Amino acid sequence: MAWTAPYTATLNGQLSAANFNATVRDNLLLTEAGLAPSTQSDPEGFGTWYFVGTGTNAIAARRMKSDDANWDEQSTTSSSYTSLRTYGPGVTLTTGTQAIVMISASMGSGTANAYTAASFKVSGASTIAASDEWALENDGIAASGVAADNMPRRSMYRFLTGLTAGTNTFTMQYRASGGTGFFNQRSIIVWPL
Repeated sequence: MAWTAPYTATLNGQLSAANFNATVRDNLLLTEAGLAPSTQSDPEGFGTWYFVGTGTNAIAARRMKSDDANWDEQSTTSSSYTSLRTYGPGVTLTTGTQAIVMISASMGSGTANAYTAASFKVSGASTIAASDEWALENDGIAASGVAADNMPRRSMYRFLTGLTAGTNTFTMQYRASGGTGFFNQRSIIVWPL
């Protein structure tokens, strides 16, 4: 079988090396194995790559990231979402238009039955404010700002859509409905899609 431009097979023709490379070899390089990063080593310790569809006949390698602020209790009196004394925690990574986000924190309040919440915002290619819609919530608990006393640890997952593809930063933020909200053992994990 022979190949002629644009590489159409003909009966009893021969396939040249150049045509084979352009039509067979180069297409095989567009598989997951061919598009995998040249190294699977991960100095940050976030594991191996996985693949997501980015469009018709298109895939991209992605890797999850996490960050935490364990045993660093901090507080806020803000009734709207804000950052604490130290950063986040937060992660910056490349996403498509979707991501799965998990946040976790121990939360308490200096005021009995006061509402405290931990959420996350997105900045970078996307701008999404922290929201009660995907917040950890703590309410109806006796007053305490001590990690071992009435500061339950909670976690939640959010499948987030509507991101702008590109480099996005996911950062935890916090608020309290009254008095002082206390937060400890804070962590975030993001699986970009």
